[in-house]
Amino acid sequence: MNDETFRAMSCRPWDGCWRVRKPDGFDGLLSIHQFTALQVLRSGVHLSEAEARLLQAIHYQSDPLGPAQSFNLERLTSRASETLGRVAA
Repeated sequence: MNDETFRAMSCRPWDGCWRVRKPDGFDGLLSIHQFTALQVLRSGVHLSEAEARLLQAIHYQSDPLGPAQSFNLERLTSRASETLGRVAA
């Protein structure tokens, strides 16, 4: 993926389609980070295409997250919690 493509994905809103393929052998038993990523995707928070692809990749990743993935998951989770909190209030 080139830099221009990533910038375009960062600007384009997510249309709700999953573009990260489910890996062979994905058993559906989720770790905390996988479940959290799925919840943010399902939350209805406005995501960019790049953010959605990151969350989809985290959802399918059974290995521990790297520092950048952890940071971005925490950032997106906080944003979703903040947005949903405002809606509920």
